[in-house]
Amino acid sequence: MSKRPKIAIVGGGLTGLTAGYMLSKNGCEVHIFETDNRLGGMISGVGSTESGYVDDIYHHLFTSDKYLLSLLEELDLSSRLIWSTADNALLSGGILYPFTTALDLLRFKPIPFLQRLRTGLAVLKASRLTDWTTLEQQLASDWLRKNCGEEAWNTLWHPLLSSKFGRDATDISAVWIWNKFKLRGSSREGGKEKLGYIEGGFQILADLLGKFVSAHNGIVNTNSRVSEIFPRPTSGAKIHFGLKIQGEVYPHSFDQIICAIATEPFLEIASSFYPAGTYRDQLLAVKYKANLCLNVVYEKELSPWYWTTICDELPFVVAVEQDNLCPSPLPKGHLVYFSRYLGVEEKLWNRSDKDITEQFLRAVSAAFPSASDNKVLSTKLVRTRYSQPVVERNYSLKMPSVITPQPGLWLAGMAQIYPEDRGMNYAVRLAEEVSTLVLKDIYA
Repeated sequence: MSKRPKIAIVGGGLTGLTAGYMLSKNGCEVHIFETDNRLGGMISGVGSTESGYVDDIYHHLFTSDKYLLSLLEELDLSSRLIWSTADNALLSGGILYPFTTALDLLRFKPIPFLQRLRTGLAVLKASRLTDWTTLEQQLASDWLRKNCGEEAWNTLWHPLLSSKFGRDATDISAVWIWNKFKLRGSSREGGKEKLGYIEGGFQILADLLGKFVSAHNGIVNTNSRVSEIFPRPTSGAKIHFGLKIQGEVYPHSFDQIICAIATEPFLEIASSFYPAGTYRDQLLAVKYKANLCLNVVYEKELSPWYWTTICDELPFVVAVEQDNLCPSPLPKGHLVYFSRYLGVEEKLWNRSDKDITEQFLRAVSAAFPSASDNKVLSTKLVRTRYSQPVVERNYSLKMPSVITPQPGLWLAGMAQIYPEDRGMNYAVRLAEEVSTLVLKDIYA
């Protein structure tokens, strides 16, 4: 190929940015299109390079995150990694229980002692399982009931799955829960989880990837919502692609396009390429849960724990106290995230930010005794429309492929991450996968 291949990447989250970085390294001219006014997607934050960024959504690394750790080393960001052991808790029946070590599980009295033992053995069994395909046809609910016991299911696992997947909780594949057990068990030190954080926030990673693309003759477009992908005629056998940004034709044609977005918006902008057929049906079949993440800055510490899992009926499923893992860059106060997954058809999602914030804060006061005399300095509600794919049985047979029926048009969103659950490490792995496919296709 005599000229530099020109690649468009729709979506400036971690997968899109990492793919842009890898393609730029390999001689491609990359144009990135991000709807938001900043890069990063779900790893974005507010602040500056000098003072540090406050992440919109809580994040941490595991010691087993080899793809992400390799990328950070390549970008010379490893020196900014801070590793800590995390203390966790669990709220059940209005009581906060320490829930960090195996001994904490054995002391968890809401579950009969024998089922506590069975739960520990189930976690160990899952963490050592290598052939996940044996779980594909099993429901998580059936697997947990069988291996942990009915009381453990009712007290612990059913509330957690319901708060994560709502009405879809009983349809979730056992592969999903296997991955959670395996991931959590792979990053431990002295019986506790060992977790990492980028000093200054994950927005630093997003900005660095974007700057690399720009420095290698690429173009990074923020505030740029792609409204249509369309074919452009060429003299050769392969078509070129055009884009419309908010309805206006973008003044470049592209050899290839990677869409690092969810299946629904992908189909909206590329529907002319998939008018019917199996692939279109697969795109339409993927279901997602949205997420509400309330960031609250308290005057002082809310609890001694980093991660508190909520098994009671509260509007959030987890409380994450950032400063108990790694201090936030805030000049004062204590940052806590309260997160809830839900369907966009649910009433809570459709309420105002003010109403949701007030409901969350009332629940915090009921769950955490220290909240009653802990002044709230600020709040911010972050909404993510496509946050968690619903992983049902035999998902590998239903999942839309990265390789779409239209040559040169690729899909690399979180729905293509499997059997692992979506996360930063696997977003980087997916970027490597799709970049390799694009380069092979270009230089074949």
